[in-house]
Amino acid sequence: MAISPAQVFATLLSDTENGKRCWPERRGSKSPVPSPSPSAEREVQVSATAEVSAPPNRARVCVLVASRKEAAAAAKSSVSRRLEYIVQSVRAHGVREDCITVTKDFRRIENAYQMEAEVLFSFSCNFS
Repeated sequence: MAISPAQVFATLLSDTENGKRCWPERRGSKSPVPSPSPSAEREVQVSATAEVSAPPNRARVCVLVASRKEAAAAAKSSVSRRLEYIVQSVRAHGVREDCITVTKDFRRIENAYQMEAEVLFSFSCNFS
């Protein structure tokens, strides 16, 4: 991976300009900033910007499947069918079993039953 050099900008302040700056220890203070003595050291301010990029080599995907039905069996069945299809599709694309995590949640909400399932999988591939 080739990385291009970053740009750095620096400014050397004179004693007069340095006295006009707010020192970090004085931020928030209501008293005026003291002017530096003539023997005060000069201040160098440096700012930099850089950018690095690399092509991705891994992807993480999260799929959430949910169903709310009046009958508990109907909610479970609806999510289970879709969940099975998603997991089979992921495996068919070469994702290993240890890279697939399935989390299920079943609860009663008011007068209905809700089933949620989350499929989290990650795979490495050559993105172009």
